[in-house]
Order: sequence, then C-alpha cells, then structure tokens
Amino acid sequence: MENGGYTIYQASLNLLRNNLADLFRQKQGRFQALDGLRAIAIIQVVLFHCLYLNYSTIPAAKREALLAQMSPWLNWIWQGDKGVDLFFVLSGFLITMLLLREHLNSGRVSISAFFTRRAGRILPAYVLLLITGWLVAEPNHEYLWSNLLFINNLTHADSIYLPWSWSITVEVQFYLLFPIIALPAIIHSRRPFAVAVLIVLAALASRQAILYLNYELVTVPFYEQVYDPARFGAWWRELYIQLHTRAGPIAFGIAAAVIYTFYDDRLKAFIAEKPAATKTAIVLALAISLFAHSVPYHDPTQNYLERIGIGANFWLLAQHRNLYALCSAVILLFVLAPRGYFKSLHSILSSRILGFIARISYSAYLFHILLLNAVFRQLRDLLPDNIGDPGWLILGSVLTIAMTIVAASVIYLLVEKPFIDLTHGVRAKKTVNR
Repeated sequence: MENGGYTIYQASLNLLRNNLADLFRQKQGRFQALDGLRAIAIIQVVLFHCLYLNYSTIPAAKREALLAQMSPWLNWIWQGDKGVDLFFVLSGFLITMLLLREHLNSGRVSISAFFTRRAGRILPAYVLLLITGWLVAEPNHEYLWSNLLFINNLTHADSIYLPWSWSITVEVQFYLLFPIIALPAIIHSRRPFAVAVLIVLAALASRQAILYLNYELVTVPFYEQVYDPARFGAWWRELYIQLHTRAGPIAFGIAAAVIYTFYDDRLKAFIAEKPAATKTAIVLALAISLFAHSVPYHDPTQNYLERIGIGANFWLLAQHRNLYALCSAVILLFVLAPRGYFKSLHSILSSRILGFIARISYSAYLFHILLLNAVFRQLRDLLPDNIGDPGWLILGSVLTIAMTIVAASVIYLLVEKPFIDLTHGVRAKKTVNR
C-alpha cells in the first residue's frame, strides 16, 4: 500500500515537472492574443464573485455602507459576470473557426473527433469539481446527476448543484447542437455571412421573446430580483442560465469566425485602407463595452429603473450583454489582424502573464467559488466585527485569488494537460461530408 502511494506521488511529481514549462510558454501565431481576452474574462468573473457573493450575504446596513464607500469607477466589478459572455464569444469563435478550417482542408468534419476533443478538454476537471463538491457536502449534491447529464440549467434555482456550473452546461449544449444544426447551414451556403447574421438575429430575438413572456423581469428593479429569494428563481431560471437567453455572445463568436474564415482578406484590406474608420470602430467598441459595465443595476440608491423607464429597461435587459458581445467580437477580429495601431494591443494581449492566466482559466472558473466560500467562512469566524467592511472584502479576495491560482495551476498540470495531450489530434470515421 505504501509503495502504491509512493508510486502515485512520484507519477504526480513527474507530471508536474513535464508540464510546468507549458504553463508559461508563450504561444506563437495570431491566436495567442485570444489568451489575453480569456485572461481578462476570468479576472472579471473572479472579482465579480468575490464582491457579489459576499455582498448578498452581509447585513443590509453593511450593504448600504459598502456601496457608499465604493468608487463609481469600480462599477465594472459589479458587471464582471460579463466575463462569461466574453468566454462564450471566444468559444463560439474558436469552435466555429476550427470546424470550418477542418472542412476547408479535408472536405469533411469529423463529429466524433470533435466530441472526443471537447470531452478531453471539458470533462476531466469538471468531473473532479463534481466529486470535490460532493466530498465537501456542497448544497444540493443529491442533484449531481443533472450536472452529469448537462441539464442542471433546467432545474429549479433552489435545486441546482454547484450553481456556477450552469455555464459549462450551456457550453456543452452548444457543442451538441452547433455541429448538427448551424454548421451544415454555414458550410453548404454560398453566402455564409448571411447564415451567420440569421443565427445572430435568432439569438437576439430569443432573449427578447423571453422578456416579453416574463415582463415582471423588466418592471421589477434588478437588485430586488437578485437579492429577494422569492424573486431570484424566476430571473435566474428564465433569463440567466439558459442557452437560448445566453446564445447572443456565442452567435457573435460564430459570426466573427465566419468573417475570419471566409472574408479575412477583406477585413485586412479594410483595416489597411481605412485606418480612420477602423480606429473609430475600435473606440466605439471599447466605449460601448465600458457603458455595458457601468449600469448601476446593483445599487438601490441609484433608482436607475425610475430614471430610464420601463421601455428603456426592456431594451437594456434584452441587449446589454449582446452589445458587449458584439463589441468583444469586433475587438477580437481587429486583434487577429494586427496591423499598425493594433500591433501594440496584440502584443499586450499576447503577453506571457496573460497566457499563464488563460491556461489556468478553466480550472480557476470551476474551483474559485469553492475556495472563495472556504476563505470567507474562515474570515467570518476570525473577524466577525469586520464582516462587509472594504478591508475584509479585499483581504478575502486576495486570499481567494492566491489560492485559486495555486489550485488551478496544479489541476491544469495534473488533470487538464494530460487529457488535452491524450485527445489532441484525435480523428474518427464519423463525418459530415461536403
């Protein structure tokens, strides 16, 4: 038994040594800049959860004091869950681009190989999360089966196990549907961009239709829906965690991939021949992204619903994430055509440190809330008089981020990377032919 344990220990050390260099290796080629966007996405999400999940549990008086002390320049943290939308844009782009390239190069797309590669990328760390949550008795672990079937976003808000895993379910549902529904339409069309536009319009209309059918989501202030347990379930279930209400960012990623694959020369020519228009587009994209991060949904003292009215709130709720996703897709395309002004941005996003953060981003996303809960549970016991104070939140956030970096790095090295290597380049006979 002792020899067996020692053998496992040695094997783990060997894996760590062999894969450690990969953590900090700088990728080569045009796509390395996407790592920078992925790093920005996970930074947004972790900071958002550190603030939001603790704000929702502290006494009401402390909430008001915290809001009063926070600078308006930190509003973007309250909107940090848009990092998930950025993940969806990247996923829609990369999945579509890789499958289109496979078809252009070989005349076919191997569905079984695609599913095998995706399973090797998604499942190992995800299954480890499910087991870890069960071992530490996370709430609703009896519903673990819904996570394994990737239907946990269809369960009631009070029953969902590891609630943040809804986004993994949305990703997998996209993986299952896209290659058999949308991809053939793009491949066989003489106007692939027109198909991409239709996909985007369908995604935008879907979220809008849900708001029409659940109009109370528009008329009740956001902070009441999120912090009132009686209202939270409807907002969470109907608007937040479903594929059809979060499909907009994925659709914009798909459209960006179609442009990049079929119209790349035109994009490069546009950037080269019309630098003023290009700079205007990127400035507008950044400005709209900043606006999407500045809406004070969270703050009851702002009375934003009374200020803008029900009609404007409807459009804001329907499209603010999609506006951000559109801007992210525009920035993504310009970054992948690094000419002139965009070379500096491409270099920044391709930096070694952002590449490191991007590599561990998946495990960081999966495990950071377990670590966050453990850290702040201890801080509540150790510093009960400081609960909700800015210093208390900052201390807990720093500890959470540090522990997340360490844990995610180890999981990447021991779990993710071996399975990525194992399934990389897998090919199978089951295909969709030209």
